[in-house]
Amino acid sequence: GFLAATAESPGLALDIGPNATPLLQETTEKAEALKLEAAGRLAEMLTRAERLAEREFAETFERISPEIGKLSLALQAKSRGCRAHVQRAFGACDSLGRSVFAWSMDVASRMPSAGEALVRCLERELDDMQAQRAERLPGWRPFLEAYSRVFCSAVCEAF
Repeated sequence: GFLAATAESPGLALDIGPNATPLLQETTEKAEALKLEAAGRLAEMLTRAERLAEREFAETFERISPEIGKLSLALQAKSRGCRAHVQRAFGACDSLGRSVFAWSMDVASRMPSAGEALVRCLERELDDMQAQRAERLPGWRPFLEAYSRVFCSAVCEAF
């Protein structure tokens, strides 16, 4: 027990001072020696494990390196062909077509309610414009301003 405590706290024997017994000093020295030996063995074990891992990696890489090269060459040859370009173009067009179709189905499902809302808004705005007709000045400019206000308001409210 004391040997372990001394190994954990090397200054313990020094704290006791000149009253330290020879047994305590000898135990402290043994604990320090054991600690250094354990650290040395651990460092040696870690070094061996690192070398083993490096060796295993090098052997594995040597085994699979030719296969990686073959795959790389095959992919390059395949990507250079005209057929690959046509397939990529077809895939891009197919993707675009599917996206447009999905968008159009979404818009088509919303159109009836949006159309109804637009018609209701236009009717209400036209009624408001007819009610303000007497206050509006004559001419094309006030006429266009009123109708553009009706149209913009109805579209913004409907959509």
